[in-house]
Amino acid sequence: MSFAHAYPVHRRWVIFAAVSVLQWARHKPKARHAPSHAELHREAILRREASDQVERERHAAQLRALSIHRPII
Repeated sequence: MSFAHAYPVHRRWVIFAAVSVLQWARHKPKARHAPSHAELHREAILRREASDQVERERHAAQLRALSIHRPII
């Protein structure tokens, strides 16, 4: 027994709704765009600056350590 007569909705509309829902469910989410060359370059520069800063701090710490152990004349 069909329920089509029980609801005042056109069968075509029901079919259309079902198809659109299925298509929407199959639809993949949009992938995030790949970073541009400029963005990659900016990132690399920031990373390099950060590593330079770490290097400078390490060097300063070594100098401080040496100055502590330096014999007093």
